[in-house]
Amino acid sequence: MIELNIFTNQSPSGSAKYLTDKVKEWLESYLDVIEYEDDDLRDILSLRMVGVTHNGWHCENLMLYPEFIFDRINDDWQHTKSQLLQAKERVFQLLDLIEDGGNYHVFKFSDEYEQELNSIFYAELYELEQMIRSTLTTIFYPKHPDMIYHIAEMYKVDLKSFDADELRQHKKGFQNEFFHLELSSYRTFKSAELLTKKGIVAMSDDYTDLASFIEGVKNLGVLTEEEAALLASVETYLNEIQNFRNCIMHSRAYDSGDIDSFEKAKTSLHKLLLDFQNNDGRKDMRVV
Repeated sequence: MIELNIFTNQSPSGSAKYLTDKVKEWLESYLDVIEYEDDDLRDILSLRMVGVTHNGWHCENLMLYPEFIFDRINDDWQHTKSQLLQAKERVFQLLDLIEDGGNYHVFKFSDEYEQELNSIFYAELYELEQMIRSTLTTIFYPKHPDMIYHIAEMYKVDLKSFDADELRQHKKGFQNEFFHLELSSYRTFKSAELLTKKGIVAMSDDYTDLASFIEGVKNLGVLTEEEAALLASVETYLNEIQNFRNCIMHSRAYDSGDIDSFEKAKTSLHKLLLDFQNNDGRKDMRVV
């Protein structure tokens, strides 16, 4: 089901005919469904006037049920990602037909095809974010065994409202503070480059004497060059992923270019994390 609100300054009877004609045009021009009956139209759309007329304008609520159409034009309609992308494109073709920039203004809300498509992208984002969390945990936790659950605080990463109650909740769920980070916050760990061997000299400005400096260094886990490079690379790919993630989480519009950018960044980041995990000692994992 797809829900549209269409604002128009045409009469209810005139707008009903206009919208029905546009759906017919859509069927014939874009979906190649030449043979259909009036009953078919009643099966795929429901139109009602909602709200009141104001200054000659009113709202038409159009509920579209195009499932049988996609079944008809695709012998193997399995709701795959590619098929859902095609359905999304075809739905937008209808909206373009209706929207004339003057007498009719279209706004799309509920969209079952977009919902299914977004659930696929969400699963991919979920897997990717878990890999990031796992990798950050293997980098930082062994360096600070006495500061578990306080790594972000040590590296001055803002956890916003993270408090004692949320900490207890994470522990009950067998999670750590990385689950409280927003995707954009992972970039902040690039500041950990300051803890590379080359960057330790820069830390000396924060200490007044050698003894306190040495004590500070003892309390910090020094990143290897490989770890620092990984964090920098993760930041680069997160820049590509962040906007698309927001679109999925908040059901905002995105286009094929956004999808292509996400797919490329996802593939590259997945490989980067996997290669790092395979080369940081996990290749010696034993099966007991």
